[in-house]
Amino acid sequence: MLTPSSPLLRSALLCAALGGLPVLLNLGSATVCRAQTETPQSVLESGQAKFQAGDFAGALAAFSAVLKQSPRDVTALVLRGSTYQKLGKLAEAEADLRAALRVDPKLPNAFLVRAELAAILTDGKRPKEAAEILEQLVRERPDHFDSLYNLGLAREAQNDMAAAAAVYARAVRSKPADVDARLRLTETLRKAGRFADALAAGKEALTLAQKLSAPAALQAQIFDELGLCQRRLGDLKAAEASFRSALAQAPALPAVRLHLATTLAAAGRCPEALRQADSLPKTAPFAEQVAKLRAGCSQK
Repeated sequence: MLTPSSPLLRSALLCAALGGLPVLLNLGSATVCRAQTETPQSVLESGQAKFQAGDFAGALAAFSAVLKQSPRDVTALVLRGSTYQKLGKLAEAEADLRAALRVDPKLPNAFLVRAELAAILTDGKRPKEAAEILEQLVRERPDHFDSLYNLGLAREAQNDMAAAAAVYARAVRSKPADVDARLRLTETLRKAGRFADALAAGKEALTLAQKLSAPAALQAQIFDELGLCQRRLGDLKAAEASFRSALAQAPALPAVRLHLATTLAAAGRCPEALRQADSLPKTAPFAEQVAKLRAGCSQK
């Protein structure tokens, strides 16, 4: 959610500014006041508190009430846009954020509004439009991690893996401790055919993930990427070890088990490969891959 221009919680000392007699509400460690007669500001604050508490329907109602009275309230437009995004209503979210930018193109948090708009366009499968906004953002702030990362996602969605890898490399330099960005860099380098570079990036990602005790599923993905790179580089023994490490971290990943099975088959160890394949789902896309594996093994 974007940081609004007005504070999330107002001090009880400011109750007089809201008018009426205050009612003190305890929200965690903070105390806020609400006038007996609600004002647009108090309704806005109530919506912000509901948003933070995860009550998105309540937040939406509050922000909509403010906009019914003041359709050009930029803060309410931005906050309602963020709420619509949380609710998965991307068209409505886009409309509100664009409206806010039309009302005040130079609002204090315009950069973040545009960044969130780009994220909405990416989620809405409109990567070209998202990339156009994100390119502008990273020109303005070359080290803005979120914009760099989202630009990488947009380039991936456009199947431009070379460009995606270049952007993810910038994101990693901007935020070296982000494991997910390093994983995306590894994957896009591999898809761009730069297997040695991908392997090096994957090893760095794994070292960081282990140091930070990253979730097992994330470490498994990194091991899987390492295995795919090693296999493309002809090191089947190392690839097998990586796939087995991935399965040790997350045994329920069928794609990794398929990668292990095909690697064992490539090494001429068909009985082991077929045992691994037997545990794979009998549905697409695994059924077709297992059929190819069995056909290949039967010819050996």
